Amino acid sequence: MRLKPAARRIRGVSVKARGRFRERKRPPPRLTNLDLVHALAEAHPQFMVRAEESFREGILGEIARRGEGGSIRPDLILFRIGGDIETAIEEVVAVWDLKTGDAMITQEWAEKTAARLGIPLEWIYTIRPD
Repeated sequence: MRLKPAARRIRGVSVKARGRFRERKRPPPRLTNLDLVHALAEAHPQFMVRAEESFREGILGEIARRGEGGSIRPDLILFRIGGDIETAIEEVVAVWDLKTGDAMITQEWAEKTAARLGIPLEWIYTIRPD
């Protein structure tokens, strides 16, 4: 049944069909990666996410200035915070590096990252934009 323009509402919130209004179903809102990070932080306060933090060569977990020679900089790191307020310990749980097109994380970069953060290679992942 084709509706007359006057029977339609702006943005398609509802349409008149056979004398009564019915609500159109809208697709669920699309979540972004940032929405997921915020949801994780709210649901699990013992976790923390850091973006684009540089680490020095040769010193386990020591933070470097951005662009410092020999440093590495993963795009996203997920930490679990353990202990109490005075003895809080940050444990790396996962590392993601954003890649576009056919780019891949190199074995050399993954090995350096794993060594500097004290994690197994299996905890390093590639993430691709939608």
